[in-house]
Amino acid sequence: MEQPIADLTTQTLEIKIRAAVAQDAFTAERARQERLYCEGQGWKAPLKQHQFRAMNRMVDGIMDRSKHAAELTAAKRALREHNWRIVRMRAGYAA
Repeated sequence: MEQPIADLTTQTLEIKIRAAVAQDAFTAERARQERLYCEGQGWKAPLKQHQFRAMNRMVDGIMDRSKHAAELTAAKRALREHNWRIVRMRAGYAA
């Protein structure tokens, strides 16, 4: 059974909004972690190259295991799967 275009457009918009919100939350948390790390080290902006590398190594590890990374991955996966279903439907296949 084919869904009306309006329903698909609404679903697409909702999924894109969820992905954008997850991206913003991830970016904000990363900025917070970077600030906390620099404050903990006593570093002031602008960072030197070795300081920036050290900070990125630490913050990358923290962010890889964060709930924000999991939420962002789930939102991107949902958007990718939704787009795949739409392409299949337009090609005439049952999604």
